[in-house]
Amino acid sequence: MQKQQRQAAIVKLIESANITNQDALQKALVAQNVHVTLATLSRDLKELHIVKEPNAEGHAVYRALKTTNGVSNDRFEQRFGEVVIDFTQVEFMNVVKTTPSDGNALAALIDDMDDDAITGTLAGHDTILVISPNREAAGRLHNRWAAYQH
Repeated sequence: MQKQQRQAAIVKLIESANITNQDALQKALVAQNVHVTLATLSRDLKELHIVKEPNAEGHAVYRALKTTNGVSNDRFEQRFGEVVIDFTQVEFMNVVKTTPSDGNALAALIDDMDDDAITGTLAGHDTILVISPNREAAGRLHNRWAAYQH
């Protein structure tokens, strides 16, 4: 099976079922005769911008993060204002605290930004570490994001 077909099957499963982990997703794919290793599945989830978000019952399930090519500043600014509780610069990094379960989704938006001040992110349930190439870049990022807080 080609990568595009496999990824289409992943998105279809994610949209039609509450899948909570990669093992469950891998089993659901096998049931559709799509065989994939966990390593490949992990890469596919990243490429497809699949994140975990709480469903109506509060359980973390996979959801496709709807993106366009690049992230619009308006969309990021709105989301940042909605979910960020606090953020602080520490040397060449910014530590961003979000509302529960929003860390990974916001980090995915940050990862999609075309911004030289962002080298990468590390995200968890409610905290994102945004790594910049140097202290000055982290400071510029921090100052820009300060304007997004409501």
